Amino acid sequence: MTDLQQVQPVAMLAQMLGEIVAMHQEQAAGNRQQLERMQLQADKQTQLLASLVSQPGAALPPSPPLALSGITLHKMSAADDPQSFLEMFEATAVACGWPATEWSVRLLPLLSGEAQTAALGLPAAARQSFPYVRRAVLDRLGFSSEDHRRRFWSMRLGPADRPFVYAQQLRDAATKWLQPGESSEEGRLIDAIIKEQFAEGLPTGVAEWVNCHHPMDLTAAVTLAEDYLAVHPRSQTSQDCPLEAAGPTPAPRKRGMGPLQGPPARPSPMPRANPLSSLSFSQLLQLRLTTCRGLLERWGRSAGGVGSPDTADVTAHSWRSDK
Repeated sequence: MTDLQQVQPVAMLAQMLGEIVAMHQEQAAGNRQQLERMQLQADKQTQLLASLVSQPGAALPPSPPLALSGITLHKMSAADDPQSFLEMFEATAVACGWPATEWSVRLLPLLSGEAQTAALGLPAAARQSFPYVRRAVLDRLGFSSEDHRRRFWSMRLGPADRPFVYAQQLRDAATKWLQPGESSEEGRLIDAIIKEQFAEGLPTGVAEWVNCHHPMDLTAAVTLAEDYLAVHPRSQTSQDCPLEAAGPTPAPRKRGMGPLQGPPARPSPMPRANPLSSLSFSQLLQLRLTTCRGLLERWGRSAGGVGSPDTADVTAHSWRSDK
C-alpha cells in the first residue's frame, strides 16, 4: 500500500470531525442567542410587574382558577334520575369553570323527554337561566317539596340496602322537604326527625335493638343497626324476627288423635299513620317547643319551681311580660 492510499482515510476522517465540530459550534451559538432572548423577555416582564406593584392602589391580576378539560357529558336517557342528572351537570360545570351564563345553553341539548319539554316550555329569556330551567324540570317530573315529604315518610330499609346509605337518603329527602336554615336549633330538630324515621323504617328486630339502646344521634343509630346486621343474617332480619329466642319445639302428637286446632288467627293490625307526616317545618318546630315547655312546667310543679303555687304569680307575670 502506498503512502497516498494511507493518507486519504485520515484526511477524510479529519474532514468529518471538522464538520461535526462546526455543527456543534453553530448549535451552541443558536442556543446562546435563544437564551439571551428569553432572558431579555423575562427582564421586561419583571420590570413591568415591578412598575405595576409600585403604583399606589395597584394589585396583581388574579390568576384564573384551574379548570378541567376533556369531560364529555352524555345525553339524558330514560334510565337516568333527572335530579341526579342535574346535580351531576352542576358539579361538572363548577369543576370545569364554565361561566354561569353558559350553564343553561350547555344543558338544553342534553335533556330529553319530559325534561326537555319542561325546559322548552319556558320563555326564551327564562331559558337562559339555569335555576329556572332546573326548577321547571323538577316541578314537571314530580320533585316538589310535597313529593320529597311523601318520599321521606315512605322510605324503608330494603333487603339489599345498608343502614348508612338509608340514613343518607332520609337526610337528603328531609333537607329537600323542610329546607332548613343555618340555625343550630333547626339542625338539631332535623336530626331528631331523621333519627326517629330511621328507626321506624328498620325491620322489627333491628328496630328493637336500636330503640332499646336509646342512641343519642343518627350516627349512633346507624352504628347500632350495622352492628346488629353484622351479627344476624339478613334472611332472619328480613322476616322481622324479634330479639327473643324461639320457644321450645313441641313434642310430636300421638297417632290416632284428631287434628289439633289452635286459636283462630287474629287479623294483622293496620299500619299506624304517622301524625307528623302531614306537618310543615314550622308546625314541627312549634310542636317541639310546646312539648319542651310542658315538660318544664311539670318539673317545676314537682320540685316547687316554675308552676308551683309559691311561684305562680312570678311565672304568670314573666309569661305576660314575654307575651
